[in-house]
Amino acid sequence: GLIWIPLWNLTARKAEPRPLGSGSPSTLNDLLRSRRLWGLLAANALNMSVYSLWTNWTTLYLVERHRLPLAEANWYAVVPPLIGALGGFGGGWLSLVWMRTGVPAVAARTRVCLAGAVLAMPTALIPLLPTAGWTAAGISLSILAVSAVSVNVYTIPLDIFGGARAAFAVSMLVASYGAAQALISPVIGAVVDAHGYGPVCLVAAGLPLAAYAVLRRTV
Repeated sequence: GLIWIPLWNLTARKAEPRPLGSGSPSTLNDLLRSRRLWGLLAANALNMSVYSLWTNWTTLYLVERHRLPLAEANWYAVVPPLIGALGGFGGGWLSLVWMRTGVPAVAARTRVCLAGAVLAMPTALIPLLPTAGWTAAGISLSILAVSAVSVNVYTIPLDIFGGARAAFAVSMLVASYGAAQALISPVIGAVVDAHGYGPVCLVAAGLPLAAYAVLRRTV
């Protein structure tokens, strides 16, 4: 975090000031009544539920599904978060490429969200993968896809609300992720205990697509 601060300051000095977004709320109450903000919160909660699944359950899944010792499972579990970081960079880069071709910022970001949602659909097949290595690869693809979506969802507030309101909107997005994680963790545990990981992965495969649908209708 401390290393990131000078990198951020260096980049921020080179960036042009952003005006308020078109139709940006003038007060906090206006922002809280914004349909676009609540759409972003819902989309973020849906998409980040998949991220929460793999950041919290990968090691346990590998131990239970592939009977790995805990130490060995942790070696495999290191890989998906690293690939997820690549998904974040890739999602930001791809939206920038489309914006440079003339696509409006929000449209470019939602287009990446659609691409990420499609890429996340093979999540449903993870319980069918035969080895721990293939499972780590499948989980890595899933978390890469949702990270590409996430980085764009977290940036859209700057595009539509402008710098004066974006920070509060992003803090709300972080809160929506935390709330979703608190709500779904017991549900995942109950479903896994009763039915295994198949239903969990099947639902997870569709959540980024549901997030994209919410963005299309509200943002």
